[in-house]
Amino acid sequence: MFKKFIAPLLISFLSFTASAQENNNLTSAIKVESIKNGLVTISGICSNNTLQPLELKYELSVQKKGISGNTSKNNQSGHFKLDSKDYKTVSTTTINFDPEDYAEIVLTIYDAHNTQLAQHKKSLAESDFTKK
Repeated sequence: MFKKFIAPLLISFLSFTASAQENNNLTSAIKVESIKNGLVTISGICSNNTLQPLELKYELSVQKKGISGNTSKNNQSGHFKLDSKDYKTVSTTTINFDPEDYAEIVLTIYDAHNTQLAQHKKSLAESDFTKK
């Protein structure tokens, strides 16, 4: 009885550990830049921290909500190759962003088998662009 309980628990722990190590080998980031006339440029960046080149897939999702309640959603996806110890901007988009708007940005990186390797989320609000 004890072995039946411990074995699945140990397997689950090892699976979780392996996934965590994969995430350390690949990192994702979201870069946001304010440009003129209420426009904001959003870039998704991926870094390969391994010694092997990787074939990857990305999805960049931007969902914006205005003060009036209107929403807009922009999804981009594609495949890319990332050399060892290298980084790449995988996607860039520009949106209108008024001071009252709010946006959620999600960058997700997958391997060739559609296994999620990394994900980065960022929220945007007026305070992100207010100079202190």
